[in-house]
Amino acid sequence: MPTQPFDAEVMTQQLNAFLKPLLEHSGLHLKFEIQNTAGHLDRDYENPDLVVDFSGADSPMLLENKSELLRAIEQLALEVIGLEHDSQDKILFDCGEHRMMRFAELGLAAQAAAEKVRRTGVAYRFNGMSGRERRVIHMALRGDRDVHTESEGFGLNRQVVVFPKGGGGGSRRPGGAPSAGAGGPGGRPMGRPGGGGRPGGGGRPGGGRPGGGGRPSGPGRRP
Repeated sequence: MPTQPFDAEVMTQQLNAFLKPLLEHSGLHLKFEIQNTAGHLDRDYENPDLVVDFSGADSPMLLENKSELLRAIEQLALEVIGLEHDSQDKILFDCGEHRMMRFAELGLAAQAAAEKVRRTGVAYRFNGMSGRERRVIHMALRGDRDVHTESEGFGLNRQVVVFPKGGGGGSRRPGGAPSAGAGGPGGRPMGRPGGGGRPGGGGRPGGGRPGGGGRPSGPGRRP
């Protein structure tokens, strides 16, 4: 499929032409507004030029299962209009600013994770998230001199790991199985030894006191 460079006016026309009939035939009670947001956000990650913001009675459906339906419509629209891959982050599909707030939270979570890694020297693994969300973590920490980030895993369980500078998946494998939990920004530190602390079995050697009645009975003593 041929691709084209990003042009805000052209993209707006093509998105309108695609989305209006799509919603009419879908049966979903949704409406959308295409907002020109170029230069409105003071950050160097997830700063789209166009935001397609949905609203309406069926909005909760778009946000179910980590915004699966919303992201699917976004990907389909980008394929239909043929926007070149390197420019696809200039368009964001959102619903009540849910994803924009999520990205802002991830930016803060990335900084908190980096501070924890600097303080403890232990790598930190985020929960599984979408590719666009993982990119927020990578971009938020790309200039940090003390840590670096890598992605591990597959699909929606693919996770970002924040390593201390000099460590990483290629040089060592921190202990602990990856978390396949839900997509909140929280995660957990890695590298703690696994297993239960105390060795198994009965604690004291010899099984305690010997059985069979300790002192022998004799005159003047009760049996």
